Amino acid sequence: MSVEPTVTITGFGCKGNHWNSVSKAQISEEMKRSSIKEKMHLKKSFDSGKCKTSLKLALARIKLLKNKRDAQLKVMRRDLSKLLETNQRQTALIRKAFKAIREGQN
Repeated sequence: MSVEPTVTITGFGCKGNHWNSVSKAQISEEMKRSSIKEKMHLKKSFDSGKCKTSLKLALARIKLLKNKRDAQLKVMRRDLSKLLETNQRQTALIRKAFKAIREGQN
């Protein structure tokens, strides 16, 4: 069973003549990015120091968010295991369901 692509995008980060099936939202997002790229090309020079600093800050934020998420998961697992040890299966299932809902919203 083959799926026919709905839209052909070339020049938006696709390699070669690659066919993509994308939504209108993805197309508009790519259009925004390309206009930002065009604005960047109008600048006279590229500041590598500024770019390097921005990348370092972004990596630090990503690392911080990952550590925060890992710590929250560790606490949640510990709480669920305590609930299961004390035969509070219903409460553990409810908490697990709420966690899944919260994760789905993010």
